[in-house]
Amino acid sequence: APKAFMDGLVKGFEERKGAGQQRKKEKEEKKAEEKKKKTIEEKVKGEQSPDEKRMAEIEEQNRVLTRGE
Repeated sequence: APKAFMDGLVKGFEERKGAGQQRKKEKEEKKAEEKKKKTIEEKVKGEQSPDEKRMAEIEEQNRVLTRGE
């Protein structure tokens, strides 16, 4: 097969792979954003499971520690 043809195929594969990784990244960011929003809504309602309460406490402790208070 001609080199130019093969180079075109390789470039096409790389572009598709890059697009796939970009979509995956966007999907993960959207998922994280949804989870964050859901957590905030639950905090507002005050209906947290024990695990979520514990995680929120740990996050708050970490925030305090990183601020150096």
